[in-house]
Amino acid sequence: SPSFPFVPAEQHPVAILLAPIVGREQYYGHLLVGYLQPRAPFSVGEVNLLQQLANQTALVLQNALQLEQLEQLIDKRTQQLAEEKQLLEVILDSIQEGICVMQADGEVVLTNPAEQQIWTMESATATKSLPLRLEKLQIMDHEGAVKEVEALPINRTRRGEVIRDYELVINPLNEQLKWISVNGATVRDQTGKIQLAINTTRDITQRKRAEDTLIQHDRLLGGVAAAMRQLLITTDYEAAVTRSLTVLGVAANVDRVYIFKNHLAETGEKLASQRFESIRQAPTAVPKLNNLSYDRGLSRWYESLTAGRAIKGRVRDFPLIEQEILQPANIGSILVVPVMTKGTFWGFIGFANNYEREAGSKRSSDLLAAALRYREWTDYEESLFILTASSIGGMFVRQQTEKALRESEAKFRNLYESISTAVILLDDYSIVDANSAALE
Repeated sequence: SPSFPFVPAEQHPVAILLAPIVGREQYYGHLLVGYLQPRAPFSVGEVNLLQQLANQTALVLQNALQLEQLEQLIDKRTQQLAEEKQLLEVILDSIQEGICVMQADGEVVLTNPAEQQIWTMESATATKSLPLRLEKLQIMDHEGAVKEVEALPINRTRRGEVIRDYELVINPLNEQLKWISVNGATVRDQTGKIQLAINTTRDITQRKRAEDTLIQHDRLLGGVAAAMRQLLITTDYEAAVTRSLTVLGVAANVDRVYIFKNHLAETGEKLASQRFESIRQAPTAVPKLNNLSYDRGLSRWYESLTAGRAIKGRVRDFPLIEQEILQPANIGSILVVPVMTKGTFWGFIGFANNYEREAGSKRSSDLLAAALRYREWTDYEESLFILTASSIGGMFVRQQTEKALRESEAKFRNLYESISTAVILLDDYSIVDANSAALE
């Protein structure tokens, strides 16, 4: 029988009724009804009522236990989800491809840092609607045509299209052009309605630059070879030089190619003036560059060129005094290599891209041209053009040598014919030549 150790003796019940609390074969305890005064035996109704109360109590306890277990399970699952979310974020942050998940209405659900970096967006902007994300970008296809927002792969995916390796060029403000490749697909519900659009983006700028570099190297090497061939096979030197410059201009993808020859002013001032030019894209209202003074403004050029070193870069990065000379000629970027003859600084060849573009134009062709006007010249280009300049310098030496030989021959012929003494030239078998006196 139950004991009541914490109840005073005078309050111990003299009559009790116990009902076990059992649920699903598990004993939780018992329900007790006690009387302090003697009474008649408990009726069947009282026993049944107490048993029903015990059963209800067992049910409540069982539900409470299940609720506690459910809460523990929920807590455990919540922790697992948090860990999985953290793991997913780490994975997304480490992936080099940009990931963008959008709703069908264009609202961005998720992006990763790579996506924000590729599209040059702030993290706050990345979670906004699509138009807000793209409004500051100039986007072109691989052919250079400007794309409207609705025609972009990221929007076409929202309409249900599957996009594979779609290449675009983006022009972020104050940054260089960037090539990207986009893939996209959709997530649909059981009825086929689009729920999410998922796009991945890869920055392929380095790959494109490498491809373009290889193409440019091949084209440039072929151009240099063709230019040298002109110098070797053409007897008209001026025509050979002009053709060579034209070939080089096309191969190097520049607007203008010049050859300047050094000379001295009467005062002894070191000058350079243009002798040859090939123009691919003519600028407007550009003064001809003659009598450029090395002593006044181009001393850096003279020092480098006489030492066999090239001058190259964007004109806006040149010293101010050089900018004042080159910018009126509408030059945005230039590479200058020395022409040497017999170890002497004869002059130089200049390869230039025009600065002039339509102000404020948003056409892709102008944007791509802007990249050329601020062109960064490579060491490969420099070395090939120095080689070409050496060939042109060698051609000028040959021209001078041949001219000197012709002049010497003319003097000898005049002397040969003017003397009154008969002169006959013989070989082993016959008369080779005779002057007028001998013929008479």
